[in-house]
Amino acid sequence: MKKEEIVQATAAVAGNVATSVAPFESSVEAPPQDLESLFRAHHEQIFRAAYRITGSATDAEDVLQTIFLRLVRREAPLDPAPNPASYFHRAAVNAALDLLRSRTRDASVPLDVVEADLFTNPHHSPEAQHAGQELKRRVQHIVAQLSPRAAEIFALR
Repeated sequence: MKKEEIVQATAAVAGNVATSVAPFESSVEAPPQDLESLFRAHHEQIFRAAYRITGSATDAEDVLQTIFLRLVRREAPLDPAPNPASYFHRAAVNAALDLLRSRTRDASVPLDVVEADLFTNPHHSPEAQHAGQELKRRVQHIVAQLSPRAAEIFALR
């Protein structure tokens, strides 16, 4: 899909969502034309800012859509008039960071699960199991020498 097609599709979605949500939310004051003009004026800036943070075009597009969906669902009227470029840049950064945070939370695995698999997996050779147990003992010894706060931070990471 070409960049122009993506822009047109996202603008159409922004306009359609605004018109389909507006009857259900009486407090939405931004007409679809305003959202569409804001989108057309700032979509490249938002996309670039999100792409720099996420490193993925797909994620940057998700951030772009998230920002405009938040605008549609907003209860208070939007007034980015003083500096809309700054508003949208900050919104893109915040939404991209939210996306990355949610992915790292979802991708985390408890250490106990990994530990049990590493040290009891029958597919590991006895040498690999011994080396893993030795590494575990060393890490525990080093963590025990840390201050309680540093050890807690290490355990939480």
